[in-house]
Amino acid sequence: MSAKKKITTRQINALKTKNALTESAKSLFAEKGYDSVTIEEITSRAGTSKGSFYTYYKSKSHIILEIYRKADKRYEKIYNRLPNNLSATNKLRTFIREVFKYSERNTRVEFEKVVYQSQLNYEEEKELITGKNRPYFTIIEDIINEGQKNGEFRTDFSSSVLAAMVASTMRGTFYDWCLNDGIFALAERGTACLSILIDGIRNQEI
Repeated sequence: MSAKKKITTRQINALKTKNALTESAKSLFAEKGYDSVTIEEITSRAGTSKGSFYTYYKSKSHIILEIYRKADKRYEKIYNRLPNNLSATNKLRTFIREVFKYSERNTRVEFEKVVYQSQLNYEEEKELITGKNRPYFTIIEDIINEGQKNGEFRTDFSSSVLAAMVASTMRGTFYDWCLNDGIFALAERGTACLSILIDGIRNQEI
């Protein structure tokens, strides 16, 4: 077995700089709105140079894309850690609950509002966030497909269509959370809403 490659001091410092830029942008987007924030403001708050910004990001929009890619990596870890003996129904319930819990812990409602605005105004963000090739979506579809094969879920709709219904309902819960300025517990509300939907897509003959 090969030894794990050691991270160099240079790589550690690069990661710190990138994270500082990301967190700076997130807080500024939440405070001022996406369009009002300049790259100079992001780098100033992060304590780095404008040149450093372009080392890690092509534009402001790529920060939002990076945040969603990180979230997807987390979702993949959640999915991969689900016990193999769980039913597809319980896998779907658990995965959805953990997605909401992760978002509630790691996302300010003000920033989520900025993300929804970017989905409407910028095609690249829209494609990553709502695209069917996104890991978040493919995980949901894989679980539903498993449930259809073992008879847990109805088959009068394709796994892709049912996954789109689940994803749309989750997105609607996030949007409602934004509209209400985060006054309700996202994980609690989201899990309850999706539990009703999951009951609706289950095979009623079992």
